[in-house]
Amino acid sequence: MADVMQKIATLDRRWVFLAIAVVVTVPFFVPMGLDIEPTEKTRQAFEAVNSLKGTGKPLMISMDYGPETMAELQPMADTVIMQAFHQDIPVIGMTFIATGVGLAEQALNESARRFEEQTGRKKEYGKDFVFLGFKPYAFAPITQIGENFAKAYPTDFRGTKKEDLEILRNVHTYADIGLVMDIAGNSMPATWISYAVGRYDARFTMGVTAVMAADYYPYVQSGQSEGIVGGMRGAAEYEVMALEAGFFQSLGAGSRGMDSQSWTHIVIILFIIVGNVAYFASRRKDQG
Repeated sequence: MADVMQKIATLDRRWVFLAIAVVVTVPFFVPMGLDIEPTEKTRQAFEAVNSLKGTGKPLMISMDYGPETMAELQPMADTVIMQAFHQDIPVIGMTFIATGVGLAEQALNESARRFEEQTGRKKEYGKDFVFLGFKPYAFAPITQIGENFAKAYPTDFRGTKKEDLEILRNVHTYADIGLVMDIAGNSMPATWISYAVGRYDARFTMGVTAVMAADYYPYVQSGQSEGIVGGMRGAAEYEVMALEAGFFQSLGAGSRGMDSQSWTHIVIILFIIVGNVAYFASRRKDQG
């Protein structure tokens, strides 16, 4: 037994790296199906989007994240957009992050493609969804929307005029927008809350990275945000609810990411335990 402990204590670290690589990678190809119970705050956000069904009012989703946080936030955007499409809720997409333009446009277009594959129904650009593109200095267009939408966004990302886009024809202020959702890897939700919620009483919810979530819980408690989706765990919870509602045929990247993250933590803990046992066993042998 002592010899085994000695071998473990002197194990080549490359075996550790290999084990971590395996448990990180495998769940993306072989889902583990770990049980995920949605929290109340995630359910609030999910129901806020659902509440737009049948109202005719659009969901405005601001995708304010770049490649560095897309692993946590892109699954949220994908699921929220699919939820809206299944409920026939018009979707207005936008971003205040220059590096997020491609990701935001991809989320809209890929969701439309997947929706058509799943249901056989086509979502039309300009009627069912639109992408407004990137604007700098977020506080300015956020404020302008409260007064005159056309002043903030006279055209979409492609240069098509607002009046030529069916989805925007009756959108003039926040009163015509059912819900604003900000999916952000930065402090942008606070800007939305200060200018859109505080000044114009816009309905609002958000999705943020895990490290940011605790900073934004007070806005949920105060009623300024209708729920919050926090990190990859929140994205996985949202996917579970979307699957239960029939919006997805299978769990997505958020759930696979949680499988990978969970098994990685388990393996790291096991290595720590075994390593410490081996260390103390080898010390006892040396002292004996």
